[in-house]
Amino acid sequence: MRLGKSAHNRRGGGNGHQDGQLDLFKWEAPNHETFDAIRPPGREALAAILPEIGEGTGGGGPTAGDALAGRSENGRGIGLVVSAFHTERIDAATSARPGLGDGARALYLSAAGELAAADIAEPQPVLNQSNYRITEADRLGAGSLKRKCRDNLAAIELLKCLEDEGRAPTDDEKRLLVRYVGWGGLPQVFDRWNEAWTAERQRLEQLLTEEELESARATTLNAHYTCPLIIRAIYAMLARLGFESGRILEPACGLGHFIGLMPDDMHGRSRITAIEIDSITTRLARLLYPDADIRHQPFEEARLADGFFDVAVGNIPFGDYKPYDPQLKQWNFLVHDYFFAKTLAKVRAGGLILFITSRGTLDKMDGTLREYVAQQADLLGAIRLPNIAF
Repeated sequence: MRLGKSAHNRRGGGNGHQDGQLDLFKWEAPNHETFDAIRPPGREALAAILPEIGEGTGGGGPTAGDALAGRSENGRGIGLVVSAFHTERIDAATSARPGLGDGARALYLSAAGELAAADIAEPQPVLNQSNYRITEADRLGAGSLKRKCRDNLAAIELLKCLEDEGRAPTDDEKRLLVRYVGWGGLPQVFDRWNEAWTAERQRLEQLLTEEELESARATTLNAHYTCPLIIRAIYAMLARLGFESGRILEPACGLGHFIGLMPDDMHGRSRITAIEIDSITTRLARLLYPDADIRHQPFEEARLADGFFDVAVGNIPFGDYKPYDPQLKQWNFLVHDYFFAKTLAKVRAGGLILFITSRGTLDKMDGTLREYVAQQADLLGAIRLPNIAF
């Protein structure tokens, strides 16, 4: 296992997390002949390293307990983990399983560890032309909490109007819809004892059905806005790893900012599948990105082919609850660990997984997930984000 260069963990105020952000992606291609330790000796929890290709590192069963479930000093310790899935070694362009990409545009990992592009037989039609493209003019996430709440209410009101009229939104209406930020940063709207938010709460209750309101209230646990800087940085990493286009999975898409901010060339040549658990958020995302396959369901209920996707990206949920999935029930994973484990099965050999997750993924004493991942994937890098990132 070879780690890429990573930034020091920076904490504090201001915009420090922006300084040198893209320097995090100056890395060297992994050498699969040697593996470096993730941390210095003495940290047993992170000692799961592949000694030989195909060999596992840990026990065959789950480990009880979760000593650290992803909490930092301010309650949100966030890290970016980048994993490359492998169950078979990709050696050359003649391999039966390609390296990165899809179809005629596939990229192959040579024996020297370098990427070579396959010849393109013929031009391919541009995909996803009806999807919204986010720009700086959209000013995502800007404004006070009250302003964000008003933007949410305006987006929901427009959604209901569009559904009643049975039509697609105009360009101006899409610019209003894309400012929906969800309720992860606005739990006070649902607090009946908070008089400062009475007007907003009453308006929300008028707009939503009881079922929609309950679903929206549940999203306050993990529906957190992801800023464009971080999303663009993830795509910068993906480009440096050699991915150009293919089948892309986002298992917790929210409003779909990872779709709206996807680089144009990648967006125009990729098939996008996204999963979202909240009804209102899913319906908004479908209006913005009609050419993507956006499904309203929990990830544990999604019917997706194993080994199908080239890349998985996203800001996955985390918390102290455990999704029920008969295929993974023996592991008893917490939700953020579960998203890694299920996604590993859906991404093909040679594919890539780039997730924003809690710091518990790498820091907690229970190493079950790390052992599970190490048996199936190479860790290419992990980047610490500051407490103020979200």
